[in-house]
Amino acid sequence: MDKAQNKIVREIISDSAAALALVEIAIGAFVHGFKIPLGGHLLSLNQGAFLTRATKALRKAPGTFRFPIYVSSIASILKSLSPAGNKLGPMVSISMQGVLFALPVAILGPNLFGVILGMVLLSFWSFLQPFALLYLFYGNDLAHAIEFYLAKVDEGLPWLPFTIVQALIFIASVKAVLAILTGFLAFKVSDEAFAKYRAFWRPQKTAAGFKWPEQNQNAPLGQRLRFVLRDLTRPFFLFSIVLMAVFFFFMENSWSRMIWLLLRPLAIAFIFFYLARSPIISRLAGWMRSKKLFAPFMEVFDRTVEKISL
Repeated sequence: MDKAQNKIVREIISDSAAALALVEIAIGAFVHGFKIPLGGHLLSLNQGAFLTRATKALRKAPGTFRFPIYVSSIASILKSLSPAGNKLGPMVSISMQGVLFALPVAILGPNLFGVILGMVLLSFWSFLQPFALLYLFYGNDLAHAIEFYLAKVDEGLPWLPFTIVQALIFIASVKAVLAILTGFLAFKVSDEAFAKYRAFWRPQKTAAGFKWPEQNQNAPLGQRLRFVLRDLTRPFFLFSIVLMAVFFFFMENSWSRMIWLLLRPLAIAFIFFYLARSPIISRLAGWMRSKKLFAPFMEVFDRTVEKISL
């Protein structure tokens, strides 16, 4: 691409990333902070709409499939600006949803069929991520625990007309249909109509005044450790520990082995949460900035930061 084309691509990507990041910083903090039911699913559909529109606008540029990944990665990094709420889970979700959206676009091209299939894959991640993270902590024991609880539910509630798995499949199917409709509309509507949609989502208060990288990452060791302990006491993680403790109580005959099996995921989770709170992200960004390979991405990132601070 020549300089003029490169500038157009950079502006479209940074504009989409800034819009998505602002939604995740302001509205996402409210949704995740107050545990709004289905709020995360609505945010993922909104992300898909933004990615669809950016893909359509850049469909004639070479390597279009990379651009949804750029938009999502930048928005994920800037999610660390969020003033409240859980950050790590949404950051992983935003990144992975961008990758899943880009896969069909890379195979089928930046057309309606590619973005619709990308929307479907994107919609599934919010159901898969909790299990993926828990599997990271518990390994194969998680699969055995799920089988154990599913069997207990079937025994204790035989009158239910459907199983938990069937209910999850139904909910995921409904979201997939909504994702298809969202992708179709985002691809087909006029620029004026989509501009109104973006204006509806855009928070009145921008991210001006926030600093990147996250202050938590530059905090003293003791403060970072307190943040890690706070992550370990979140309801989602505590609930998983309780469920696994009950499972090990019934399945293990040795108390020492049961304690070891519970300490292992705690240790893995501690390392995982500590790395997320460490300066590694800012150091990684500095390393990327020094490499010519990542120059296009860092140019778009810097431009996005300019826009988000206006």
